[in-house]
Amino acid sequence: GQTTRTMGNDGLSLDVSELGEAGALVRPRGDLSIVTAPKLAARVGQLVGRGRTRIAIDLREVVFLDSSGLGFLLNSRRRATQAGGTMVLVVPVDGQVRRVFELTRLERAFDLAPDVDEALRALGVAD
Repeated sequence: GQTTRTMGNDGLSLDVSELGEAGALVRPRGDLSIVTAPKLAARVGQLVGRGRTRIAIDLREVVFLDSSGLGFLLNSRRRATQAGGTMVLVVPVDGQVRRVFELTRLERAFDLAPDVDEALRALGVAD
């Protein structure tokens, strides 16, 4: 699939790969905070609007995630499910980002996968 990169001077870059008919893999790099999370949410909204409703968000290169970042991820997940799709987050089993999910008890609110392959399998889209 085609990959597009959005660079930000705000501490976040986004790589988006469209997979198969309805799949997408979004790779944010950097901070996911009140400043940058709206950009990710807007990109997910665009994807869903174009029928890309089976979305994996790879959080392995996110170095900082705060509560507003989590809120925007929840909103993005809601958009995908309202459009009849689903969203899986790639979160390694150890590390700062996983701890944020555990501390906020949001690991149950999301479908989490330890790696991209498992996320894409869960979504039923091939790389």
